[in-house]
Amino acid sequence: MRSQYLALLQRYKELPSGGGGGTGEEPPFEIDTHITEINTDAIDADYMNSRFDKFFRLLQQGNVDWETLDQVLKDLHKSYSMLPREQQRYENHTPIFRKWMMDDFLRKLHSVAFRVTKAECLDLPAITEEVRTVDLEKDAIKLYDSIEDESYAELDDSEVTTANILTRLLRLSQITGGHLTDDDGVVNTVSRAKLDALSDIIDSAMAEDKKLVIMARFVPELDDIQELLEKKKIGYAVVRGGVKDRDNEIHRFQYDEKCRVFVGQIAAASLGITLTAASTMVFYSLDYSMSNFEQAKARIHRAGQKENCHYIYLVCKDTVDRKVLYALRQKQNLAKMLVDDYRKGKNPFKN
Repeated sequence: MRSQYLALLQRYKELPSGGGGGTGEEPPFEIDTHITEINTDAIDADYMNSRFDKFFRLLQQGNVDWETLDQVLKDLHKSYSMLPREQQRYENHTPIFRKWMMDDFLRKLHSVAFRVTKAECLDLPAITEEVRTVDLEKDAIKLYDSIEDESYAELDDSEVTTANILTRLLRLSQITGGHLTDDDGVVNTVSRAKLDALSDIIDSAMAEDKKLVIMARFVPELDDIQELLEKKKIGYAVVRGGVKDRDNEIHRFQYDEKCRVFVGQIAAASLGITLTAASTMVFYSLDYSMSNFEQAKARIHRAGQKENCHYIYLVCKDTVDRKVLYALRQKQNLAKMLVDDYRKGKNPFKN
């Protein structure tokens, strides 16, 4: 552009003052050689910002109809065509709320919304809970006490964090479930106390012609439970890690009279399934997630349940089982509770 301008300026200077032919005289007035450049990028940016400001103002007003808001948003998107090609991939981007906008947004949202609990909106049967205490065998008690003392001593030699305190708690929970994994990764059976207690519960349920749901955490526990049911020749369905056709297992339990027991791994069977064919649930063991605990319980206590629901918790005497159950039922953060106990000078693994 500048080169063209200078060429034209030179031609102008060569124009005659009158008549034909050039005289080479200077033009009778000054010509400013400064070129004024129009910043189109700045203009485009200002326009786009104005579209966004308009959209944002409407959001803040809160009383604008959705058609108007949608039209302003479309105008904002149209302005994206002014962007360079590499930036036009953001054309369909919708502006998001920033942190500083959230309080105002939530106030407006809560002004037209309300929250109800399951108990308030569903007419569900009553719930009863039973903690059934299980006595470990003498050898199992001796092993448990040894691992508990060792775990507490190890905390003194390391930084006490949520991760390392839960890792040690996990070994103790495995023992109460009847197994312990050694340093070589071999799973050893160390107790049958809970399995014997569960056997009695299963026999009672079958005698009363009731279906039963059993929830457990660890794979060796699930294996033991399934083996027990097979020995008793009781039909059962199972949902655990590795089971592909969950829907078929759930359907069998709900509608097949020959399928009397449902065995579920807490992490795999605590969401999205209905087990209302039973009204009794046994927690053979527990994981440490309050959400998993509550969701697992809700598998039988939900719409369609006509019987009162009964929950049985198998808890080994003088072990971490009771502490875990207490934290879950009281909706407390288990890891924080254990760390706090340690910092107060207590053994976090004792009741």
